[in-house]
Amino acid sequence: MPTRTGYKPGVPCWVDLASTDLTASVAFYEALFGWRAAFDTCGEAGVYGRFSQGGRLVAGIGPTFSPDRPSAWNTYFATGDAESATERIKEAGGRVAVGPVQVFDEGTMAVFQDPEGASFLVWEPVRHQGAQLVDEPVALCWSELACRDPEGAKAFYGEVFGWSARSLTGPGGGDRAEWLLDGRPVAGLRTMNGVPSPPGRGTPSLGERVAPSPGGAPSVPEAGTRSVSEAETPPVPDRGAPSSPDAPHWLAVFAVAGCEATAVLAERCGGAVVSPPRDLPAGRHAVLADPCGAVFAVMAPSPPGGARPALPSSGESGPPLNGQVAPRG
Repeated sequence: MPTRTGYKPGVPCWVDLASTDLTASVAFYEALFGWRAAFDTCGEAGVYGRFSQGGRLVAGIGPTFSPDRPSAWNTYFATGDAESATERIKEAGGRVAVGPVQVFDEGTMAVFQDPEGASFLVWEPVRHQGAQLVDEPVALCWSELACRDPEGAKAFYGEVFGWSARSLTGPGGGDRAEWLLDGRPVAGLRTMNGVPSPPGRGTPSLGERVAPSPGGAPSVPEAGTRSVSEAETPPVPDRGAPSSPDAPHWLAVFAVAGCEATAVLAERCGGAVVSPPRDLPAGRHAVLADPCGAVFAVMAPSPPGGARPALPSSGESGPPLNGQVAPRG
């Protein structure tokens, strides 16, 4: 599959993991997905790494900035102008956690919370364009917002990214919709049931998310890693961690050839199954947690006959982010 070199504004373009234990996280994802991890020390910014598959970037990894903050996957959306995106988010009722800040000569990032508290980021690229491999097994294939106020979310993200929403039908589609940009799917929306987490669980406070680490950055993990030059290193943001699975959050979904087999392997590698495999309109889906508690999902996509329409390229090379994934044996 061709290397992805750019993303249309408003499309998920990158995910990274904020981890409380880099060594444990690297070992887990290398065993689960076959990724390779590479790290570099980026001066005062600390340590940041990248996961790659077949030599192409698929995700980032860095430390949490405080030992009491949970491990979590973070979702970035492409933007052509981080400053104007920040203004739109504030006007729509979102909260600015960090930025916009320039990350070396890689690009500009900013961290936000939507009105329900779900964290997300925007990325204005310069040298780092985002994930180079998508829509293929063990690469990002979907991003989904879990929230309790879908109408409020539709209004907010419509103002911020120009998205509209369309309800899904079929198995598992009753509480789900998909976000559309220019009439094409770019992400998902799930309505959460139940009550919020009690105090002491769920989403950490905004101050807890962005406070600098008193102990500084950890050392680079030794196992399963190799050094890379600073020029190859993706952004090194002070990331805002998403929440626990029972609080509003953005969920990163990775394509796999077999959902059940991946869930079994995740448990064998020290992870957990948060939501067992089930059929959704797009394919067989399960929500998992890694050994450090970071929640993510895997999906074995539906046969080609059930593929979503492809996102228009808009001059970008490579496949659209949310096109059909062809499972491999």
